[in-house]
Amino acid sequence: MINARLFSLGLMLLGAASGFSHNAVRNLNDSLFSVTLQVPGITTGADVTIEATGKGSDILAETKATDGAFTLYGVVDRPTYVRIKINDKAVYGDGEYAKDRGVEFCIEPGQGITISAACYDSIPRNWEMNGSPLPKEPNVTVSGGLMQQHFLEYRQATREAELRYWLANRDWRDAEYGFNNKPDPQRAALLKPAVEQAEQELAATVTRFIESHPDYSISLRLQQERMEDLFKYADLELDHLLSLFAHNEDSLRYEQFQQQVQHLRRYTSGTPYTDLDVVTPEGRQCHLSDFITYGKPVFVDFWASWCGPCRSAIPKVKEMAHKYGDKLTILSVSVDRDEKAWRRAMDEEQMSWQQLLIPQSGMADLAEGYQVNSIPYLLVINAEGRVVMSSHSPEEVHRVVASMCE
Repeated sequence: MINARLFSLGLMLLGAASGFSHNAVRNLNDSLFSVTLQVPGITTGADVTIEATGKGSDILAETKATDGAFTLYGVVDRPTYVRIKINDKAVYGDGEYAKDRGVEFCIEPGQGITISAACYDSIPRNWEMNGSPLPKEPNVTVSGGLMQQHFLEYRQATREAELRYWLANRDWRDAEYGFNNKPDPQRAALLKPAVEQAEQELAATVTRFIESHPDYSISLRLQQERMEDLFKYADLELDHLLSLFAHNEDSLRYEQFQQQVQHLRRYTSGTPYTDLDVVTPEGRQCHLSDFITYGKPVFVDFWASWCGPCRSAIPKVKEMAHKYGDKLTILSVSVDRDEKAWRRAMDEEQMSWQQLLIPQSGMADLAEGYQVNSIPYLLVINAEGRVVMSSHSPEEVHRVVASMCE
């Protein structure tokens, strides 16, 4: 926790006592931020934290709530997207867990943020089973610097499309997995097209916002997140993106983006596929290239027996095998370390296409060639042996495969 006045006083005393430069003190003061809450009903003594969002969840500020109006202080050296977490209790008993509430916003060095709401319960939950913060998000007013204003523009422009997608996905998941009722596969199949349409509409809405506001920090952040899937952009498209965001208000994020683009140059759309050592169910050691025939597109599903989302994606792969089996080569490549678990999963899933296993000695080549850090990792290779996309979404891959095979 940081008290801004005491912190500033401490810096001045440090400068006077140790010769610490006034410029350094001023720079540290310029990095201070404050977040003031004006929300009745917060429990006195409850933990309040501000955590960075995205990769990592560093706590940037924390305090104990004292009443419905108080301030947190912290230090950042760059614009940072964060989420505030306000616990519902001061103390939790055995078996209880925090049901914290909060919102996301952008803080800037030297800027103050003010958060207000009618009452604590009107703030959305940060997480709840089969729930979403979206309906309650407008209940909270967050005001601050210019980048926070731009973040609010983004939320206002995309919230309705995001909510439509969430509602469609919630209904499908309930039918597919039976969160509130018994699973209903037939109903789930009927609902799935609506989910896919809502997902595409949300992506289109975000794209329009990014292209209309390339100078906004949030637009660049959204673009960075989209570029986590490799083999998506050609070199000319990467050049265009560098030009598009060249005047972005977040210069440090743009420097980071330039480095990201440089990394992606090695994994552009149309890059020849990387060969891998694999093992067949019969125990034969061979190569991925032994199963790839030029003149025919290839779909590769990197999966594992212990991966729930991987197993859930198998019906979609079966659908592709049924529709395009004569026009498409399908390969399931397991990253299981336990060969017995791999064989057991194959028996359970009854997959009719070629099954392969990456040996432990081949994991480094897999990581280097395809940057696989989560599964399912789905790869599409065209008839010329060049990678045209990677994704974690079976629906997205299905659309691409359909365009190549129909």
